[in-house]
Amino acid sequence: MKKIFAVLLIIALACAVYYFFIASHDSDDKQKKEPLEVSLLQIEPQKKRLWTQFSGVLDAVEMVEVRPRVRGSVQKILFKEGSYVKAGQPLFVIDPRPYQATLAEAKAALNAARSAYKLSQVELKRAKKLVDLEGISRSEYDEAVNQNRVNRAAIDSAQASVKEAALDVRYANIHAPVSGTIGRPEITLGNIVEAGANSPTLTTIVSTKDLFAEFDVDETTYLKAKATGDVSKMPVEVVVNQPDIAPYKAVIKSFDNQLDTQSGTIRARAYVNNDNNILIPGLYVTVRLGSVDEQTIIEIPDEVIQTDQSKKFVYVMNNENKVSYRDITVGSSDQGMTIVTDGLSEKDMVITDNLQKLRPDMPVKEKTEKDESDKSEESDEPDTSNKRNQSQ
Repeated sequence: MKKIFAVLLIIALACAVYYFFIASHDSDDKQKKEPLEVSLLQIEPQKKRLWTQFSGVLDAVEMVEVRPRVRGSVQKILFKEGSYVKAGQPLFVIDPRPYQATLAEAKAALNAARSAYKLSQVELKRAKKLVDLEGISRSEYDEAVNQNRVNRAAIDSAQASVKEAALDVRYANIHAPVSGTIGRPEITLGNIVEAGANSPTLTTIVSTKDLFAEFDVDETTYLKAKATGDVSKMPVEVVVNQPDIAPYKAVIKSFDNQLDTQSGTIRARAYVNNDNNILIPGLYVTVRLGSVDEQTIIEIPDEVIQTDQSKKFVYVMNNENKVSYRDITVGSSDQGMTIVTDGLSEKDMVITDNLQKLRPDMPVKEKTEKDESDKSEESDEPDTSNKRNQSQ
């Protein structure tokens, strides 16, 4: 009896294993024959302006180191560091009293020279009359002429001294030579500053309303830009590393006069209008250089591009509704989209999802809107199985 029971048990297990194998095999065959549902992107060339990105740095259009031109003690500081100053605005006052005294002395010397000149003119007229009447010798007359000329030259010298002294008084009051944002004062009140070659920097002023964005351009982009004839028509955007700050519009100012043979790039300069005074010199930015005219391109999302060692490829659905491997050549990328310069043509159907499951010659079909809605409805239905199990 036990032997019969054992035989029946073995037969039952064998049948169960056979049924499981056949069922799973049939399921695999059915799954293999069932096309994989995928999303497709139909290639349609479009006209678009091409943008190329470069790393750049902002530089001031004007930068001045304010230095004293006369010696003396600093009496006043008339600005607030970090503020915007206009050209001609007073900044520092160096003790002007010694220079005012020198100016007064120079003016007095000028008045004395003028008086001496007037007297020499009277003497010259008298000498001319006397020499005509032979009342004085010719040498005495010549001496009167010479004295008149010396006194005239003394006036010129005194006038130059007055101008020089007046300049020193003026230089004692230091004004902003250009408009811009001013730095901190490097000298505090009461310090004595020197003039000339050893003069210290009192502060610095950089123009911030207008800035230059300097960046290196590769030779291909440079040649394309010059081929357009007017580089000022190329749109330029300056982007800072802050998402809530909008890009700044800029204009190409110039290219350098020679190419760097080591890097194969040329230095470019773009003019940036910084009316809101947010940008500052020395800030690193991204410079986006656009093409003059719109061009016909093929563009696909970055995520559909696959990499095989150094090659780039995509999967497309062919006319037989099967997967095809397609080598592509890519260009520049911008905002999640990559330009395809070779490998795709109009009306090609690029597969955009289930990329890890795809194999060449695998049958596929396009997802329909109904399939998408069914899946979304299934996901929206509440899962009550766990609740039923818990209640049981």
